[in-house]
Amino acid sequence: MSFNLKSSHVRHERIHTGEKPFKCQYCDKSFGDSSACREHEWVHALEKPFKCHYCDKSFGVKSKYTLHERIHTGEKPFKCQYCGKSFSVRGKCALHERIHTGERQFKCQYCEQSFNQKGQCIQHERIHTGEKPFSCNFCEKSFNQKIHCIQHERIHTGEKPFRCNYCGKSFNQKIACIKHERIHS
Repeated sequence: MSFNLKSSHVRHERIHTGEKPFKCQYCDKSFGDSSACREHEWVHALEKPFKCHYCDKSFGVKSKYTLHERIHTGEKPFKCQYCGKSFSVRGKCALHERIHTGERQFKCQYCEQSFNQKGQCIQHERIHTGEKPFSCNFCEKSFNQKIHCIQHERIHTGEKPFRCNYCGKSFNQKIACIKHERIHS
């Protein structure tokens, strides 16, 4: 029998040797190749065996559980190589480092502007297209940013989720609460 790739040959040899180097992160089962292991792990994902030690949340995937617990512990193991700022998620650190490098890989298709985040570029391009994909559930208004729609809908619902730490007065926008709190200091 011949193989085009060395990895295919190694995988085939495991049939004969019985070697199973890929271990399920949820149970004691082992597998001869990584794809079979990943497929098996989906069975456990529905079980949510990873329980947070600090609250009642549970997770089916260990990596999501680890990220969640960092909210409680404050652990930030990823440091910016330029300024030393710490992050709980590797991707957030990489995104932050682009500020230092000036890397702006996302270019507006309508003008010369470029951005270091795809979401920023999409949001900017809506200025050119006039697209307003976020519609109010209570009236005919629509918005180019989801946060603006959420803030607008609070006018209809009366929701005021931001509370002054000093007097308890509530606000429908965080910035309004922050400005108000300054009168207390």
